[in-house]
Amino acid sequence: MKETFTCGGCGQKLKATPGVRVQCPACGQERKPASGTAEEIFHCGGCGQKLKATPGVRARCPACGWERKLAGGSRTRASSMPPPPPGPPTPPRTSSSSESGRVSLQCPECNLRPVETAAKLQVIRGFLLFARLGSYTVIGCGPCVASTARAESLRNFLLGWWTFPWGFLAPFYAIQNLLNSSSRPNREKLASALISAGVNIEDITLDASGMTGMERRFLEALARILGQVVLTKGKGSPEWRAAEETIAGFSEGKLGRAEASTWLDRFAKAEFDPSGRPFEERVGDHRDRVMLLRLVIEVAMADGAIDPSEKQAISLLATRLRLSPQEFNRVFNAAEQEHSAGRRQNDQERAQALRILGLGEDASHADIRNAYRQSMVKHHPDLAPPDEQEEATRRAAQINHAYDVLIGSQ
Repeated sequence: MKETFTCGGCGQKLKATPGVRVQCPACGQERKPASGTAEEIFHCGGCGQKLKATPGVRARCPACGWERKLAGGSRTRASSMPPPPPGPPTPPRTSSSSESGRVSLQCPECNLRPVETAAKLQVIRGFLLFARLGSYTVIGCGPCVASTARAESLRNFLLGWWTFPWGFLAPFYAIQNLLNSSSRPNREKLASALISAGVNIEDITLDASGMTGMERRFLEALARILGQVVLTKGKGSPEWRAAEETIAGFSEGKLGRAEASTWLDRFAKAEFDPSGRPFEERVGDHRDRVMLLRLVIEVAMADGAIDPSEKQAISLLATRLRLSPQEFNRVFNAAEQEHSAGRRQNDQERAQALRILGLGEDASHADIRNAYRQSMVKHHPDLAPPDEQEEATRRAAQINHAYDVLIGSQ
């Protein structure tokens, strides 16, 4: 008599006669089921739900994910004992409970933890007849900042006393750096250091929805501008669907297609005047406005081409964004050629720009924008040690040029 068993390779249900070798048609694994090893009913150890499993085969609860290899007779059968009471429901993992208030930038040293603190470090280097004195600010996670401060203290001890009379400052500088080697998060120091790099800490702090202030302002401006472009096309049009995908993509999973459509509906009908100070506060810097223009052009091309009326409307939008006609033509031509030819105008230059930002060929506009901001904080000249500021300035210029190439403004 055939009984139902579970394949040990893929988990598929099989019917076989005990003692007769059977091969799973899905994964090819062969097994000779022993008599008495057919499926039995067990209670999940996580949520108490009833499940069927073959003793000796690893089973996974589809409800809570609890997983275990059940040995014959090691679990109480459902018929002999009532299920254990279910525990309290696990709340969904949201940013409000785990990430709210955290800075969205990753530590530039380890790239594993978010930045948490900053420290101003003193530097002294002795060169017999003269000395080089200076200071720089390091930002990052607590352990990385503490490690950098201790390393700088050691360098001051070893290299700072090789001069007269400035050598006597070496131990004082080293001790001051050691006092700054705490690994505890310090938001006040971090905020002060980020301001020197042109970043407001409130703009990069995650709120309860998992967005930073900068992301929310950019997405609202994007929804307003795209909404005005696609509103006349109507919902369900290729342009509307492309606008939904663009907004959802830039939100990095924080907004779904349905929510993106709601944002388009809501913000497209709101009054939007990107001239003057309110727009500066809403959208951001010049490169953000260029990025907005590039996205509008790509959405307008979703139906295959841009007619003269659409181009004129986008040109007027570029004027409202306070972009020059030359900038509009550069961005428009770059987007049009990429769309029509299916490739970039200068593949070699684009590939080099992607390497500078540490991105792959399939990087999205959102990836490019995030990598640019992360790289600028890491290589900002105002945050570099005195003997590395020249290299940091050169590196920052490369990063700015690479970003301009990738968004089409160069």
